[in-house]
Formats: sequence, structure tokens, C-alpha cells
Amino acid sequence: YNSAAPGRASAQAMKVNPIIRFAVERRVTMAMAVLGVLVLGLLSLDRLPLEFLPTFSSSHISVDAPYPSSSPAETERLIVRPLEDSLSTINGIESLTAVSTASSGNVSIRFVDGTDMDLAAVDVRDRVDRVRYRLPDDLERVRIRRFQSSNRPVLRFHIGADWPREQLYRFTEDVIVRRLLRLEGVADVQVRGDETREIQVNLIPDRMASLGINVRDVSSVIRSNHQAVSAGTVREGSRSFLFRIEGKLDSLDEIRALPLGGGLRLGDVAVVQFGFKDPTARLRFRGEESLAFNIVRESGANVIETMEEIRVVLDELATGPVAAQGLELEQVYDETVYIESAISLVVQNIWVGGLLAAGVLLIFLRSPSATLVITLAIPVSIVATFV
Repeated sequence: YNSAAPGRASAQAMKVNPIIRFAVERRVTMAMAVLGVLVLGLLSLDRLPLEFLPTFSSSHISVDAPYPSSSPAETERLIVRPLEDSLSTINGIESLTAVSTASSGNVSIRFVDGTDMDLAAVDVRDRVDRVRYRLPDDLERVRIRRFQSSNRPVLRFHIGADWPREQLYRFTEDVIVRRLLRLEGVADVQVRGDETREIQVNLIPDRMASLGINVRDVSSVIRSNHQAVSAGTVREGSRSFLFRIEGKLDSLDEIRALPLGGGLRLGDVAVVQFGFKDPTARLRFRGEESLAFNIVRESGANVIETMEEIRVVLDELATGPVAAQGLELEQVYDETVYIESAISLVVQNIWVGGLLAAGVLLIFLRSPSATLVITLAIPVSIVATFV
């Protein structure tokens, strides 16, 4: 019995896991491996992008066609039905909803879960292009929109001034928007509260009635004289040249000089001037006319780094041209505040959780060395996940 004891001991030693045996016998190698994992993990952590929300894309795609001064029945017949007939042939559609109003037509598409939304957006754009010739000639644009988490603004700020709208709009476009768009990581600067500048042709009803001119005549003259068309190809030996006639109007005087027949000009029956579209909403900041700015970052750009560059530029603008013009700039939203707060909370929880785990292990194991080994394994495992 006693002589068999050494044999059982050697048999138990033979059953030790080879990974454990290697780790115990090759201490220097294991130390270097752990150190390598820590270095790679810390380098990877520095390169991980920070996001307020995980990157995701909605399964909805909306097709909007603004068509003002119409009726719901006309919008449905001219715009919605052609779009609906073409878009309904796309694969993977779960539901399709169409809405017609007096000012626009909308087709909303919901795709089944798991659909590649990038390819779906390409299919939607292709179907819209196929029926573009069937849509009204005076339909200016068809907007295809798809929500993505990267489209959320990372910063919002207001600028207010007791200025005319046109002056404030020009200043922000020339000074603020251009400066911010040059920054790396900034995809778009959306301005809210500004009105689109346009050329307005304000007809004079009394003169039109006395001269026998109607609105359709004026609209036809403007449309036919403001277009660019191809003039064909001219061959010279082995070479060919493409010709295009640019017939677009470039100034207010050219618009006023458009002939209406009988020696009449457009300027005789209308007032042609620059102006702004009638606003549907107004923004005011501390009682003054204001504009709101939403800054959207590029997809994949580091939010923290991008925001640091934006803050530097905003500080320069606030103390430079903005202050010199007597304007007020105030930041109202910063996504990095919530990101940094969340990171700080995570780090705090890691320290508190790690210390509590080490205390519980020490109570149960009653061995400082064993507790130290397990306690060190926890942060090493966390850092390794960054790789």
C-alpha cells in the first residue's frame, strides 16, 4: 500500500493540463505574452472609435416629391402612382405606403429585416430614375431619404443678431459654414432658420388684364428661355465636337427683357427681384433673428477628435469675426458631453467592481498571492478584448 503511493502521486502529476504546465514552467515566456497582449490592447483602445449610439441603419426609405400649388388628386395621378408602380417591383419590400397632399407626394417603403439597405437604396434610386420622364416637368427634385445613426448631429449652436435676414444668411454662409466644412471629420453643416434665396417674378394683375396676358403665357416664356440643350455633333476630319447651347438666364435684366409678343417685355407686366421664400417658421435667440446650426460628422470619424477641432474653430469664430460683427454664438448641444460622462461612469464601475471582486476573493481564498493572480487576470482579459 505504501509503495503504491508514489505511483499514484506521479500519475496525478501526469494529468496536469499541458497549458497549465507550460504556464508554470515558462514563466518568462508567459510574462512576455501577457505584456504583449497589454501593449496591443492599449494601442487598440486608442484606435477604437467612440460612438454615442451603435452604428445602425433604419429599414425605412422615404421618397419625397415636393409639388406645391397642386391638389391631392393631381399629385396622386401625376407623381404618386408612377412612383408607386415602379417602386413596388423591388425585392424585399414588407410594406409600401403612399400619401398625396396639396404640396407633395410621398412613398414610404419598409423592407424586411436583414435586407442590405445600401443595395436597397440603390434600387430605389434606380426605380425613381426609370419613371422620371413620366413625372411633371416642373417637378424640381425627388428626395430619397434613409435614416442612419451617423446622420445625427454631434453639435448644435445658435447665432443671433439684429440684422436683416439676407445679411445674416450671407455672413453665415461665407464665414461660418465654409470654415466648418473644411474640418476633417465634418460631413455637413445644416442651417435652420434661413430662407432659400430666389428670384421672384411678381406679376401685376392690372397690367396683365389690360394687355391680355395670362399667367400661363408668362410661365411658358420663362421656361422656354431658361434651359440648356444639346446642339448635336460637328465632325472635322477624324475629330468630333459636341455642341451644347446654354440658354439659361444669368441676370435680372435678362429676365425682365424676355419678349411676350407685340413688343411687350416681361418687365412691363411683372416686378423681377431677388427675395426669399416665405418662411414657415422663425427662429429667435434672445429676442433677435437667429440661425441654428447642426454639425454632422463623417461616418467612422472619431467623435471626440472631431469635436476638439470644432471647438477650436468655434472659439476662434466667437472671439474673431462673430464678436467683431456684434453677433452672439451659443452652444446648445454637445454629444461628447454624454459620451465622456458614460466613459467616466464605466471607468468608475470598473475600479469599484474590481476592488469588490478582489475583496470577495480574498475572503474566500484567504491567500493574498492567489487573489493577486486572479485580480490581475481581470484587467488583462478586458484589455485583450480591445484587440
